[in-house]
Amino acid sequence: MRVFAAAALLGVSLFASSAIAQTPRETLTGLYVISIAIDTCDLEVSNSQQKRLDTAIEVFEGKVGMSDRKLDREYQRLEKALEADKQGFCKEITPIAKAALRELPDLN
Repeated sequence: MRVFAAAALLGVSLFASSAIAQTPRETLTGLYVISIAIDTCDLEVSNSQQKRLDTAIEVFEGKVGMSDRKLDREYQRLEKALEADKQGFCKEITPIAKAALRELPDLN
C-alpha cells in the first residue's frame, strides 16, 4: 500500500513544492487515490475541499490527454486494487489524504 500512499502524497506535492518534478499523470494518479480514499475510508470532506479536488482532477485529466474511457478504466483499476485491502489502505492513506485535502489550492 505504500506505493499508493506515496502516489497520493505526490499528487499534491506539485502544489506544495515546485522542487518535486512529476508528470501530470503521476499527479492525476495521486488525486485519484485521494478521491478513492474519500469514499472507501468514509472521510469527511467539506464542500470546498470536494470542489477543489474535483477541479484539480479535471485540470490534470485534461493535461494527461487520455480519452474519458481510458481515464475511467484507470480510476476503476486503482479503485479495485485499493479496495482489495481496505483496512490497510485506509489506515495508511487517511492522514495523508486529510493533509492533502487541506493543502489543495483552488484552481479556478
